[in-house]
Amino acid sequence: MLFKLTPEGLQYFTQKNLTKREIEIIEAMINLPSNKEIGAALFVTEKCVKFHLTHIYKKLGYKNRVQTITSLIRYFAGSESYESPTKKIPEKLDFTKTLGSSALPRGTN
Repeated sequence: MLFKLTPEGLQYFTQKNLTKREIEIIEAMINLPSNKEIGAALFVTEKCVKFHLTHIYKKLGYKNRVQTITSLIRYFAGSESYESPTKKIPEKLDFTKTLGSSALPRGTN
């Protein structure tokens, strides 16, 4: 599944003063697992990707890739599941509803 930036996402990133390349890096980060693959897709070095990620984290106030992706995924739409530009992803997902409490680590339920 390929995730594409929604118009709302583009507006959000533009308001946060991200450059066009930083927005491309974020879009690639959502779809590709490593900096090396992002670099290959965008025809830049892995070092260049890391440079841009440092600036992205600083501008958006995130500390790492996981925090960034989980916070920004709402601005992307999967090509197979995209229904509406106004459909929102909930801030906090409750996996106990779908997986049951047995899926939680011991001591958390």
